[in-house]
Amino acid sequence: NLALSLGPRGADTTPSGALKNMLSADDFVIGGTLTFQYDLGNRAAHGQSRAARLAKQVIAVNRTDIEAQIAAAMSRAVAQIEAARQRVVLSDTAIELAAKNIQVEQSRFDLGKSTSFDVLQRQDESAQANLRKAQAQIDARRAELVILALTGDLLPAYGIEVTAKQPKK
Repeated sequence: NLALSLGPRGADTTPSGALKNMLSADDFVIGGTLTFQYDLGNRAAHGQSRAARLAKQVIAVNRTDIEAQIAAAMSRAVAQIEAARQRVVLSDTAIELAAKNIQVEQSRFDLGKSTSFDVLQRQDESAQANLRKAQAQIDARRAELVILALTGDLLPAYGIEVTAKQPKK
């Protein structure tokens, strides 16, 4: 590659003097560059080949990492489902016991052995047991949705089909 440049030079100690010298075109500057490039021993091809192999290794490592992340997420979701189902069963028992406690406390209140505050407290305990059951059911459903998302079955489970558009020719 060869590049040449030619133009007036404006050299002076003040900007106005430099501009004046440049416009008068008394002083010219000529510059040039010559660039020569040649690959010795075909190093560029070897470098590109090595870069491609390293990129392939990076992709393999990333794939292994993503697979491990998916497996860990799946394990967590399955464990969350199991824990939530156990919480639902325990909540059912707690709800039954809370209902019995309300009846007992109401009977005690009718006999004058308890206060209305105690009856309201048992009713609150029953409401809390129902809320814990609802939260456990929500947690189980959320974990099921995570599993559907990880397996790619989330959209088909809701009848949603995604098709890729073909590029126009």
